[in-house]
Amino acid sequence: MTVNASDIGARVSPSIWRNTAAWTKAADIAVVLLAISLPWSTSLVAIFAVAWLLLLIPTAELRDFAETLKRPVCLFPVLLFALAVVGTLWATDIPWAARLQGINPVAKLLAIPILIRHFEKSGRGLWVGLGFLASCTVVMLMSWLMFVDPRLAFDPTRSLGVPVKNYIAQSQEFALCAFAAFGAAVYLLKVERKLSAAFLAILGAGFLANMVFVASSRTVFVSASRCCLLFLPSCISAAGESHSRWLPWLPRAQLAGCRRPICACGRA
Repeated sequence: MTVNASDIGARVSPSIWRNTAAWTKAADIAVVLLAISLPWSTSLVAIFAVAWLLLLIPTAELRDFAETLKRPVCLFPVLLFALAVVGTLWATDIPWAARLQGINPVAKLLAIPILIRHFEKSGRGLWVGLGFLASCTVVMLMSWLMFVDPRLAFDPTRSLGVPVKNYIAQSQEFALCAFAAFGAAVYLLKVERKLSAAFLAILGAGFLANMVFVASSRTVFVSASRCCLLFLPSCISAAGESHSRWLPWLPRAQLAGCRRPICACGRA
């Protein structure tokens, strides 16, 4: 009995294309690599983004995309992009090359609904967050080393404490990681995982301290102050739910009363 090579290809190729789980996992890995490279390189981010979109093709379904756009959190980024496109139509005295260059930053919003739908199906969204946090932690440690001993700087022409990119991008990344670490610490505190919560709280404090003493950005501090108002109620709630060990002299009823005005300030 002989088997032709064409028969083997006909049998193997469809099975590969139909293996949605394998393609989904490969796409997840591409996004994780993108998140890891984000604090370091713009070129790698573009490469992994293209790879992720290509790996999504075998798993794409038009029905999933239509259902995703029915949700406000997914539709809003698309509407913002459409508004930016419409806004370029009246700029008749500006070349189209400049208009398209202005749309480029807004076009990144189109990835939000795709990412939401993709990780709802794969369930590996935490991989991306952990990869980004770990990568930014390495940048933060390098920043502190450069600040303590400037001789360790890779490029003496760079700002002190900024190993890669610039201080604005670094501060934005550190602010995001700080509040992500604090949020995860609050959650772990609620589930009685105090050692992990303490580690993340120290890590978040390291990011904030770097933003204050090493490389600071005024725009980031304005955004961070508002995030503090939104984050403070969760901290008070965690303190009240952990058997009042942090604040044993303050009853839980008073803690609940403190949360209401703070939440109101955060929504204002």
